[in-house]
Amino acid sequence: GNESSKSTDVSTAPRPQKYTVKTDGTGDYTVIQTAINATTAGDTVLVYPGTYTENIDYNGKNIVVGSRYLTTQDTSYISSTIIDGSQSSSDQGSVVTFESGEDTTAALNGLTLTGGIGKGVTLFRYGGGIYCTSSSSPTISNVKIQNNTATHGAGIFVESSDTPIRVTKSLIKDNVASSDGGGLYISNADATISNTLINDNTAKYSGGIWISGSISTFTNMTISNNIALNALETESGGLWATSSTIAMVNSILWGNSQSQYFLSGSSLNASYSLVDQTSGSPTVTINGTGI
Repeated sequence: GNESSKSTDVSTAPRPQKYTVKTDGTGDYTVIQTAINATTAGDTVLVYPGTYTENIDYNGKNIVVGSRYLTTQDTSYISSTIIDGSQSSSDQGSVVTFESGEDTTAALNGLTLTGGIGKGVTLFRYGGGIYCTSSSSPTISNVKIQNNTATHGAGIFVESSDTPIRVTKSLIKDNVASSDGGGLYISNADATISNTLINDNTAKYSGGIWISGSISTFTNMTISNNIALNALETESGGLWATSSTIAMVNSILWGNSQSQYFLSGSSLNASYSLVDQTSGSPTVTINGTGI
């Protein structure tokens, strides 16, 4: 009777819930997407070790989906908790999809994403591992994105986002794009990427990163051993950028082919970094001593 409106609001606000997903049926769910469908904002879906053959969509929910790495900090759970998107025969072929305006509190943490073929749009496929568009800006941490395919962005595809997507402490490796961005494809969106390795990815035109219309920051990154199959130097194995501003700090851009980087109407502002300029165009200035 004498409660304040503030105390009433607090008492009636839903508390964040944690849902467990286990392959053996002893958790709340056996399918990750079913758990996501049950959540509301602020909830956590805790995925136990195993291989989950499915393609998941956050459906606009600002929730956390993660392995037991979330609760233990044991990195072995990253490799042992796998979402395999290889069985999708539909246009929803990305392993993980963010396309409903999810914000930075929508988080993916501590899993391996593999087998994705990308979201099908007309004749092309986008984002084999992660498909992110429509002003979505999730946070990706401690994730391995390996052995995915697409036309554009075999590892991660990001397009049309107002707030930067955040990727940290992750591995983007052995992904193959038939056109652009074997590892990462960014178009009219910004990205903040740190402590991440992008290597051994392949594409026809830009093996590591393809980026356009972006202001992005790369910190403590290694971009190496990526391959552009087209023999032209303008089709960079490492980083290809147009109409973009890129800050690279304490990072390595080395050992890619056909060339390390190609900039068209773009700037690469590198500091305390190693950048192989023997096969890059144009020459960039590196501030500070290379790492």
